[in-house]
Amino acid sequence: MGKLIKRVWRTYLVIALGCVVMTIAMNLFLIPYKLAPGGVSGLSTVIFYMTGGSIPVGVLMLLFNIPLFLTGYKSRGGQFLYRSFFGAVLLSALIDGTAPFFNTLVNEYFIQFDKSMATPDLLLNALIGGCIMGFGLGIVLKEDATTGGTDLAAAIFKKFFPQFSVGQYLLFIDGSIIVFAAIAFRSVKLGLYAALSLYVASKTIDAYLEGVKFSKCLLIISEQSELIAKRLLGEVDRGV
Repeated sequence: MGKLIKRVWRTYLVIALGCVVMTIAMNLFLIPYKLAPGGVSGLSTVIFYMTGGSIPVGVLMLLFNIPLFLTGYKSRGGQFLYRSFFGAVLLSALIDGTAPFFNTLVNEYFIQFDKSMATPDLLLNALIGGCIMGFGLGIVLKEDATTGGTDLAAAIFKKFFPQFSVGQYLLFIDGSIIVFAAIAFRSVKLGLYAALSLYVASKTIDAYLEGVKFSKCLLIISEQSELIAKRLLGEVDRGV
């Protein structure tokens, strides 16, 4: 029982760590510069600016996550839902709670130290923000949880259709949100930078979950091994 409790605590602490990393990416590199690299967070960022900031990004994320949590419960079960709900609530709270701190950090310290930061480098923000976001999300996903949003949908798709990676599913699902962001902000440039950030995040997730260089091995036990090997080499073009 003691080991079980310790394992549960460790799981939630790791999820919390992932949420902290994601919060840094969003509040420091993405949200302030209207970079919406897909997902519920990206959609919430767009609506946040469309409403003049009247509804915080974290609150919007929770509202959008409700139907996804219901789907996740039916598809993955209670334990997955509890972990994901914890991650989603914590991430939303951290984003809204630390936003003033990060704004002060950038405006009163970073810009004072380096005047060039007064003019944001969108490419740099997209690359670093996407990398940090992907790293944080990878930490959460490795604990069999998500922070809600399209990463929850991606995890569900991964369970039923494992031929694609979680990062690839995120890329597919989030593309439409990036297009919406580009239209809402009337900026193709912001859409392209958001797409770049999403791509970097998806590759970072894959690298964290499966390794930078990875291959998959399938063990086939059969009395017709020579025939199977011949057809694999000739028809599938895979090594045996």
